[in-house]
Amino acid sequence: MGGSINSVPTIHGRYSQKHLPYALVDFDKQQVFVNAVSGSPESPIWAGDNTSYKFDVSRITDLTISLYVRNPNASPNAGRNEDIFIGTCKINPRFEEVKPAAAAAEDSKTSKKDKGTKQEQERILGQFGAEWINIQYGTGSIKVGVEFVENRSRSLKIEDFELLKVVGKGSFGKVMQVQ
Repeated sequence: MGGSINSVPTIHGRYSQKHLPYALVDFDKQQVFVNAVSGSPESPIWAGDNTSYKFDVSRITDLTISLYVRNPNASPNAGRNEDIFIGTCKINPRFEEVKPAAAAAEDSKTSKKDKGTKQEQERILGQFGAEWINIQYGTGSIKVGVEFVENRSRSLKIEDFELLKVVGKGSFGKVMQVQ
């Protein structure tokens, strides 16, 4: 293999998934592996709007996406250890629910000056919806959508957890490690 990234073999013009990039999506010590589903190595197509990856939010933190391509010269038992890093991006999600229809109606009533200020405030609050994010330590950009949805199910009870061990005891009760 030589030349550009698109010199990898195709079958009837389609690239095998093993030649397309993949992403590792990290959020608060949770990681999801996402393969490109089609496209080319230079312009991969990821899962569509109907695909989502859900993370439990226990604290406010960034979402990190690291992009890799499989190394065709890797040793057979290397796994992902010898894959080629092609870039990363960080996303600051907004940790509150946003109602898009209400926001759009409010935007139509504001002046250009106020819209600029509002857009800066929105950026500080964090990303909501789909945006193009520039790749750091690489080139190009990736379109990523984020949405915070509050869990509206019932309150958690002690029965919802598996009690692992007593961490400590005090005059007000026990502190337990749970799962």
